[in-house]
Amino acid sequence: RTALAPEGLLGVDGLVADGDTLYGVQNGLSPFRIVRIDLAEHRAEAVLANEPRLGEPTHVALAPGGLLVLANAVWPLLGPDGAFDPAEASAPLVLFVPLD
Repeated sequence: RTALAPEGLLGVDGLVADGDTLYGVQNGLSPFRIVRIDLAEHRAEAVLANEPRLGEPTHVALAPGGLLVLANAVWPLLGPDGAFDPAEASAPLVLFVPLD
């Protein structure tokens, strides 16, 4: 695990709760990462960072033994008017992130 960058929790997107723990996707900064936020201990840490397959992650869901993360949203393909060419988009990529 790696410590969070000085940006703290800037860019947190897609949250899922598991008891007193939140898991979230952190995008909008570099590198993209998946974070664990421990509400009882008031701390956060990255559980995945510098993963080359995280194109522009967005959603996260709990799965047995880990998380499922939508790793490649189409946000970078959107033009100023919100349009994009679907032919430029790759197939959705869902990563499994194991948790201890």
